[in-house]
Amino acid sequence: MGEGSLEYAVKTSRKWLKTDVSRGTVDSEGRVHVSVDWADAPSGRSVERIEVSSGNRKVSIEVPVVNAKIPESKEPFFGTLNRSEFSIPAYQYNRNVAGDDAEWVFINGLGRGEGNMGIDNTIAEFRGFDHTPCLEYKIYVSESGKCPIAIGILPTQDINPARGLSLAVGIDDREPSVIDARQGLVDTFNEYTPKNLAASSVLKPLPKRNTLALSGHPGRRMRNEIFDNLRWLQSEVDVDSPGFHTLKIYMVDPEIVLETICVNPDNSRQSYFGAPPVRHMSTEI
Repeated sequence: MGEGSLEYAVKTSRKWLKTDVSRGTVDSEGRVHVSVDWADAPSGRSVERIEVSSGNRKVSIEVPVVNAKIPESKEPFFGTLNRSEFSIPAYQYNRNVAGDDAEWVFINGLGRGEGNMGIDNTIAEFRGFDHTPCLEYKIYVSESGKCPIAIGILPTQDINPARGLSLAVGIDDREPSVIDARQGLVDTFNEYTPKNLAASSVLKPLPKRNTLALSGHPGRRMRNEIFDNLRWLQSEVDVDSPGFHTLKIYMVDPEIVLETICVNPDNSRQSYFGAPPVRHMSTEI
């Protein structure tokens, strides 16, 4: 920061952790590219450091490294070898399972990406998970346990308060969890006041806002779903073992339009869409 130029030096904590320059001069901006000699790096996970110094000042940068076997797959998948955030565009599913009287369809040009997934037959009724439309995504998860999931949908009004506004998330053959899709709904017309809730026999209180950094850092002002044209829903699934799994998104109410999914959202970093999506083909990761 500031004006003028500075000379700097770069040093790594391991010989197999390499940088393309060891020293240089910066006038306005400089970039140092980091690589790993995977043949010499130890197997498993480690945390190394890169030290950048200029004069008497030194800054240490933490570098997590994962040297693991690439999983083999005969179909494309999303995931990382480390327990870190990755995103999935809704339309890049592995399977689209139709329901009895409705199905997920691609809506070209809607949203911020190439398109969204919506329900064809917007008056369809939910008749159970064996009869409702389902999108399936093959994912690779490196650890077992609770896996946070963030679902990005387009802003949607509470169309039928008596029925609700929901979708469901599941993994493999486990029982899906129903999510109240009104998380983050902007109450523009002050409908959900204590007075209206007490007087109405059908109006349901809005759920608590989620704690996702995708929606704005917790404790600070949350972003507005209308300005962002995106509402984030918070959920989680139970992963019984590391490896490949099938993430499933079920229709419960047909008015919901699905744009993106973020697995293991990183709450230490605020963003709009999460990590850029990378779909791995065959054995590439």
